[in-house]
Amino acid sequence: MAWVLILTCAVSALVGATAVRLLVGNKLAQREHTRNVESERLISWLSGRQPGIWDHDELRNRVGEVASRYWSADTPAALRQLQQWVHPSMVEAQLARWPEGAQRRDGRVELITPPAFVHVVEGAPSGDRLIARLEARIAQDFFDAQGRCIRTERHPPEFSYHHWRHIDGQGWQLEGITAHFPRGEAPPSSVACGLAAVAQEDA
Repeated sequence: MAWVLILTCAVSALVGATAVRLLVGNKLAQREHTRNVESERLISWLSGRQPGIWDHDELRNRVGEVASRYWSADTPAALRQLQQWVHPSMVEAQLARWPEGAQRRDGRVELITPPAFVHVVEGAPSGDRLIARLEARIAQDFFDAQGRCIRTERHPPEFSYHHWRHIDGQGWQLEGITAHFPRGEAPPSSVACGLAAVAQEDA
């Protein structure tokens, strides 16, 4: 009789834990969806007011193109050429992952879906920032000077979050890539949007 009680308790605990995990997962997914919608709306609005900085089509293309080139640049020199758009520390971190003796990389990147803007901050003390979510499948083969394959990597489709910052006089620069959306980020925001709303109220 005791074993039936123990089994019932174990099953109940498992069902409860699964329900809590699903509830938390759904809540996080809903929060991210809401942030995604708000960010897309905000960046579209900013695109009309500040096209030189916030052009959403150009930014979406830039995010996808730079990520693909960052993951697939065939030589260290080609990777270093990305420093106009990629922070130098990220370039060095990527080079550090190359196996010793590798002279060339054959990288293939497939973007499963177009980049989605999941966070936008405009006009804050921290400057103009955005975070874009990508889902990509990456395959890499590294070769030595004789053309022998040193290492092969195959990664299934994965989500990643690409952190961009606008630098006056230089444009947008990729500052980091993370596996998860950072905790503690405030909602998407725009000083320009707030000023426009105040101006409409005053009119």
